[in-house]
Amino acid sequence: MTYTVLDNNQIRTGSARQILTQILKDNKTVEDMKGMTAEEYADALIGNVGYFLPKVAVDSLNEQKFDTKYDKALKFLSTMPTSGTVILAGE
Repeated sequence: MTYTVLDNNQIRTGSARQILTQILKDNKTVEDMKGMTAEEYADALIGNVGYFLPKVAVDSLNEQKFDTKYDKALKFLSTMPTSGTVILAGE
């Protein structure tokens, strides 16, 4: 799936994995993200979503079907209120 995403005032287009990789590259000064791969970042987003969203929202997201864990992680990121990431389109 190809996404168009608004991320901190930048438009990004690509697969979920490509977008997560771009976000990592642009945030290499953030200590928690240093040296992470897109796979590790996706796993962290999925694993930590409960810290950012109420349980009812996490449960609802977990019931959805995603093609890849990168799609799931990007969706989770876009629902986190402080992430600055918004999915504008996905096809």
